[in-house]
Amino acid sequence: MARDQVRRNVVELTEVPTGQPGRRSKSLTPEQVDDVLIKTAPDRLHPYLVVSLLTGARTEELRALRWEHVHLDGRPNAVQSAPPHLEVWRSVREGGDTKTRKSRRTLALPVRAVQALRKQRAQQTADRLAAGNRWQETGLVFTTGLGTQLDAANVRRDFRRALKLVPGLNPAEWTPRELRHSFVSVLSDSGVPVEEISQLVGHSGTSVTELVYRDQLRPVIQTGATVMDRLFSLRDQRA
Repeated sequence: MARDQVRRNVVELTEVPTGQPGRRSKSLTPEQVDDVLIKTAPDRLHPYLVVSLLTGARTEELRALRWEHVHLDGRPNAVQSAPPHLEVWRSVREGGDTKTRKSRRTLALPVRAVQALRKQRAQQTADRLAAGNRWQETGLVFTTGLGTQLDAANVRRDFRRALKLVPGLNPAEWTPRELRHSFVSVLSDSGVPVEEISQLVGHSGTSVTELVYRDQLRPVIQTGATVMDRLFSLRDQRA
């Protein structure tokens, strides 16, 4: 059409099927997050769940996380000191890169996540000894019992097994990606600005965060009313 070689684009004559609506993602409440953090402790996936819930990293990023990118002691003696942190620089995508350039980020680790990762290192040492010459060294943080990389099916299966330890949660109704949704929801409910949440989850801008997590983010319109009520409440009115 641009070169005047055809009068009409035949694609305009087609009808695209609407397809089936997908299941809407949901998030855990703060109380449910606390239950998951505590009650899944006996399960070997517990460190993965803790890091996912407390950092908001994508499952594809955690599956590719390497020990060389985990700094449990931080850099206390460096010229520019840093707390314990992990570098989200890789994913299981083709080529090993993250979803977008902005997805490459360095995240401080909460104390609970540091403890979980120390537990994971100890578990991996035990797995290595048990596997003997069957162990495959990959340098990955989260692996199978033989040291190989977890795939999406591994994570889904282990995730549902772990959730069986949490009363009130039906494992069939939840997916690993909803740990990330829960991270966003908890931060938003705690008053963290969407700009900071966007940086933490590795989005290119707030518009992506607002679109993907529209059900988890507290509407901004409520914020204005809350602040105005606090500043100019009815008790300040004079007759």
